[in-house]
Amino acid sequence: MEKFFNARSVAVVGVSNAPGNLGRAMVYNLLEFRYDGCIYLVGAKEGSFLGHKIYPSILDLPEPVELAAILVPAAVVPDIVRQWGEAGIKRVVVESAGFGELGEERRELEKKILDQLDCYEMRMIGPNCIGVINRQTGLAVPFMPFKAEAPPGRTSILSQSGGVGATMINSLAAENLGFAKF
Repeated sequence: MEKFFNARSVAVVGVSNAPGNLGRAMVYNLLEFRYDGCIYLVGAKEGSFLGHKIYPSILDLPEPVELAAILVPAAVVPDIVRQWGEAGIKRVVVESAGFGELGEERRELEKKILDQLDCYEMRMIGPNCIGVINRQTGLAVPFMPFKAEAPPGRTSILSQSGGVGATMINSLAAENLGFAKF
């Protein structure tokens, strides 16, 4: 888990210029929490968001990254994980939904991802998760926008439910109590 929470560079995969794009919220969170590492954006179409260039592919990034936070349609996640594995990335956070939670017919997508993880000796948080936050480094890749209202604290939050976890973060902030990791 240490390498997930202390990555010195992160690529947000699935960013576009569309106003409702959830990848944009992930970038917003990294900036809101003052992430102190390098941020790269990857999306199907080139462009920029909040002063960061959107690269069309992992192959176009100027340097390797330590963590990829992925939010793309479920059907393309296995190929995206394979591409990142081929590039030597060892940690991915897959926030995309649309896998086994939708029924048995979608479990094959999960198996394809697991095969890629095994093949490239990668580790994954997800799929269908809200992301992770480390208040000490500013790493914050949830797909829903958060405010860094309270200072970092000593309590960490581990929740199976993103909604429950977000409620806990908001409850702590309402009391001006911070958290360390989520």
